Amino acid sequence: MNDTISIRPSRKAGLRSREQFIVTFGDFVGLRILSDKDMYAVVTATADEDDGRFLAPVNQALLIDLARRTAEALGGASSMCRDNYGRDFVKICHIDNGKDAARVVEVFSCLLHEHMQANGQIDSEEQRELREIYEAITPDDSGEDAYLEDGVWIGSDGSWSDRGR
Repeated sequence: MNDTISIRPSRKAGLRSREQFIVTFGDFVGLRILSDKDMYAVVTATADEDDGRFLAPVNQALLIDLARRTAEALGGASSMCRDNYGRDFVKICHIDNGKDAARVVEVFSCLLHEHMQANGQIDSEEQRELREIYEAITPDDSGEDAYLEDGVWIGSDGSWSDRGR
């Protein structure tokens, strides 16, 4: 998992909101921050960004569970809603400033990180470094293992194997 978290303007058309932001976790959009009168609503994402740069998570059930747990951790109650296409999403809470938004994102991120760690879905620093080595020494994007030296090969996922000389 790429663990870069960002809040950025949304490029999603068709949302009934004057102002909209997305919270991205690596390459996926997990949350949307939508204007709702004088406040903002923090909700789970149901669809990709229109430019295709950020994708909606495949596991919507997990996203909904994390959103509900985020609301509980913040001392509030979430509400289930449906978008224009009948897809379920969770309204986590209403906020009125950036500090509140940062707190919601922090709690959601911690819960997501805990889930990923418990399921072995977080890369170790070593795996990231090995992937960087792989990318630095491979001449193309074939994804095939690359030879290092002394019978040691490195895979595109950061794994390595000793195949002997």
